Amino acid sequence: MNTTKRSLIIFILSFLFVALFTKSSVESGNDASRIATIESLVEKGTFIIDDSALNVSDHKKFNDKIFYKGHFYSSKPPVLSFISTPVYFVLYKLGIEFKDFDQPSLAYYLQTLFTMGIYYALLIAVLYLFLMKKGVNEKNAILLTVALALGTLMPVFGLVFNNHMPSTSLLFASFYLMYFRNSFKRKYIALFFAGLLAGFAITFEPPIISIVSLMAVFLIAELKDALKLELTPFTKEEVE
Repeated sequence: MNTTKRSLIIFILSFLFVALFTKSSVESGNDASRIATIESLVEKGTFIIDDSALNVSDHKKFNDKIFYKGHFYSSKPPVLSFISTPVYFVLYKLGIEFKDFDQPSLAYYLQTLFTMGIYYALLIAVLYLFLMKKGVNEKNAILLTVALALGTLMPVFGLVFNNHMPSTSLLFASFYLMYFRNSFKRKYIALFFAGLLAGFAITFEPPIISIVSLMAVFLIAELKDALKLELTPFTKEEVE
């Protein structure tokens, strides 16, 4: 079995693992804020969360919101909520809706599983690919992959709707594409997608821009050296 097929199996197993433990209810203002935005975008076509089932004015858990020009909005960056709406769009059309805090909700479970669960599985699978391409032997690569999958905080962030899981996953996928760009037939397409994923990661978690900046410096330095090598004129002895 080749590395690509193994990484696919790792992705599926990782996804099934989080499926067993994904939360089925909103338990904090952090995820409630983002879920309320998703709900309002799908049901009302607006970022205003006044009518969200989660925006209970006297609920002490929902503090992650702002009041602007007579309406409540999420205090979280909006891009993650916006691009996560397709999952709830399908659920809503099927009659599956979000509920208030602490109430088990199939909508919250599936929304979280098919966003955070996928980001979690992607991170684990890409780590395995990275280790194998770096020449780590298969046994150690699997052990290190399992260590990340089960021995860190990654599973915790894969079980609730948050910004840390997708930002970490896309950032590492971006680094993978950048680092191994020369192994792709069209390396500039790989770099394009590396930049795209890094951009999304920044919108999910703005402080990540510091890491992306370091990646950019590393890449520019390497490309500059490669360009110098390509433009170096031949000497008379080399021509002869």
